[in-house]
Amino acid sequence: MNFTVNFSSTYGLPKYDIAFAISVVTLLLVPPLNIYTLLLIVRGGVETIKSDFYRLNLAVSEILMCFYCLFYILYVLQDISVLILGVMFFVNFLHVSRHLFLGCICVECYLAVVHPVIFLRYKLLRYKIMCCSVVWFITLAFCVFYTSYGSYALIITHNALLGFYTVVFSLMLFCCVSVLWALKQPGPGDGRRVEGYGAKRRAFNIIMTTTVITVMNYLPMVPLFLLSNYISPQVEDAALAIVHCCGLLPPLHYLQRVRKLFPSNFLITMKCTTH
Repeated sequence: MNFTVNFSSTYGLPKYDIAFAISVVTLLLVPPLNIYTLLLIVRGGVETIKSDFYRLNLAVSEILMCFYCLFYILYVLQDISVLILGVMFFVNFLHVSRHLFLGCICVECYLAVVHPVIFLRYKLLRYKIMCCSVVWFITLAFCVFYTSYGSYALIITHNALLGFYTVVFSLMLFCCVSVLWALKQPGPGDGRRVEGYGAKRRAFNIIMTTTVITVMNYLPMVPLFLLSNYISPQVEDAALAIVHCCGLLPPLHYLQRVRKLFPSNFLITMKCTTH
């Protein structure tokens, strides 16, 4: 799994049990949850697609990212070196597109809460399609470059990804903190109980969950790039495993928000037991 540092010029890929196990678990859990999320968004109609368009694209990105798990498993089982090209291509959906789409969600929440006039002006679907098109172009261009130039690309992308993580994480953290601060301020007629009502409470939950997902993504990745020459492959695999598991969090949060995470009879039973 050690994609960042230990790729040799012949695209050799170390095989660790933990990497294989995490790939199997990710392949079994992440695609079904994201496919279910896609179906719920599409079946919700045009308004649901408009409001959750970035989340829809994030779900597609997470599904494509799982192809790297498939290629890695096939490589371990079959030992066909050409499969590593598929691993190198699809792993960059994890490195690039996930962070960019999470960033879009954060910026959207930031504009909706802090700058509602600008949000109303640019909330149309065509602007979201333009933003997502740019994200997909950047992601695919990075994937093609990384796959085409092999070990030479590692030297360039190592520093590029570190700068990319720093800039995007700073922007997302600024948006998250600004939104959380704005939600804490009482509006007209709100009094002191700001978090307990309707749209503000939902926005608070969305931005808080996005912040947690962002932190879980960046905390392992930044030290991984900074200390890449000093840490063992086992430690690097453990850090990457944490990041891979984050693919479960966005669909789980969405399913919980639309009350599809548990069956309705289970929720009724839980409510009865709590009272």
